[in-house]
Amino acid sequence: MIYLNSTDEDIENQWEKLIAPDVITISVRVSWIEGICIPDVNGIKSVEAKFRRMTCGDYWQIEQKATVNSEDEREIHVDNEMTKKMIIKMLLVGWDLDIPLEFDDETGYLTKESLKGAMSIPAPLMNAFLEQYEKTNEISEEEYIKAERQSAILFSSNSSGVSNACEMVTLFCTLGNFWEKFGLNRFDLKKLPYKEFIMLRVMMQKEGEVMKRSQAQHGNRGSNTKIAGPGGRTRPSRGIRQGH
Repeated sequence: MIYLNSTDEDIENQWEKLIAPDVITISVRVSWIEGICIPDVNGIKSVEAKFRRMTCGDYWQIEQKATVNSEDEREIHVDNEMTKKMIIKMLLVGWDLDIPLEFDDETGYLTKESLKGAMSIPAPLMNAFLEQYEKTNEISEEEYIKAERQSAILFSSNSSGVSNACEMVTLFCTLGNFWEKFGLNRFDLKKLPYKEFIMLRVMMQKEGEVMKRSQAQHGNRGSNTKIAGPGGRTRPSRGIRQGH
């Protein structure tokens, strides 16, 4: 389990990646034209909408509802309007517009009447909310390119870690190392006291420094360090190096 030369800021960033907020706030600058609220990048006021972070389960449910067959059933396509409607119904949790939102006690989704009210706001404003929200669920081209470049370094046979790791590499390494070392998954880590997270990270970093020196002294022939996996059995560490 190897962490090399991580700063306090690196550790704090890793923690923040693990405890991503459950609710995302979207802010849109607007203007009122003839009493209608519409998006305007030069507007002097902003309106906000809050969406629950989309889980894999949410995505699969929305995809299932929004996927339709063609008339001859030889092709399928995604109904974009249904996708928007399902996101609003399932994931919208609040906003500062004058339209009240009520939620079903059993599902937590908007009630039928509230959904109808939410869908009545000007389409440009709703689209602006949804476009920003959907971006929070996407990997940008810049993020992909950076992760691709760092992955080539991270997974090389003689890798000693990645400096200034991007979000994808940080998440991959942190979750992988904590699971391999302690059997802690993301949900376990969110409940772990922050001080204990820091303490464990520091110890993993120290272990990595010792392993690195040992490998250098023995001609980099590999570490004989064994770790206890989730099942309690020991095996050679396959720790992922992050930080350089």
